[in-house]
Amino acid sequence: MRPILRFLLIAGLAGVACARPAQAPLTIWAGDAAAVRLEYRGEALAVYAAGDFNDWNPQRHPFRRLEDGRWELTLRLAPGEYGYLLAVEDSGGWTLRLDPANPLRRDDAAGRGLSLLRVGNDKAGDD
Repeated sequence: MRPILRFLLIAGLAGVACARPAQAPLTIWAGDAAAVRLEYRGEALAVYAAGDFNDWNPQRHPFRRLEDGRWELTLRLAPGEYGYLLAVEDSGGWTLRLDPANPLRRDDAAGRGLSLLRVGNDKAGDD
């Protein structure tokens, strides 16, 4: 087999085997609030968001499972900064996790790491 064809075949197979990472949070403005879409990729029985935007009550914001196995949630948020964690249930039970798709972080008063959403008030798109 010619080297270029071998490379394309191997690269194509590797692309099928490797899962695409979750998309970073996306912000779309609607009036004075923003629709912020969160995505989670991973094995889970249920996924929720708990944070400053819902008084740390994860049941208020469940993700919905999409056909391709991704989990998605859209939050409606006013401008501000919001710390949050993902509550993920899998076969081992519930765990609170940082959002692996969001590189923004801050610590809470106890020094626990939180994922961070910054929703600006310039309505120019993602912050």
